[in-house]
Amino acid sequence: MEDSEHEGIMVIHEKLRLSLLHVDYDVVISPDAIIAKEVIEDIIPGATLENVKSNTLSFVAAVSHPILGNRLVMFINPNTTDPQQPIHGIIAHEAINIAWKILTIAHIDVDESNKELLGYVVSEVVNELTDMVQTFHEKTDDLEDL
Repeated sequence: MEDSEHEGIMVIHEKLRLSLLHVDYDVVISPDAIIAKEVIEDIIPGATLENVKSNTLSFVAAVSHPILGNRLVMFINPNTTDPQQPIHGIIAHEAINIAWKILTIAHIDVDESNKELLGYVVSEVVNELTDMVQTFHEKTDDLEDL
């Protein structure tokens, strides 16, 4: 896991691997969507993420790169205070979005015969995101205690 402070804003980046399907994806956790966008564009040189606004709470993007190939990236703002969009709902929403993209990359069509695979992928992603958001809060709480 990589941590950095970008002009006083905590950013956590982690490259995760879904072992069963051998698919990697990058997750950036930050309270600032614009900084998260810049971090992702640094991770994937030449990539441009459009439509990211300062009030963006989360997103999943599939980025094609001529050398690095297809990359999946996700951003989560861990500090949502909107009661209509609590953090656990955002995590669930983006976990489903990235699960579909992961299964597409793995050339797996989900149907009645293999729907448990979708459940497995979503569960793994939710667990990883929940841990990352918790780590973010622990680190920022430690900073406030100083």
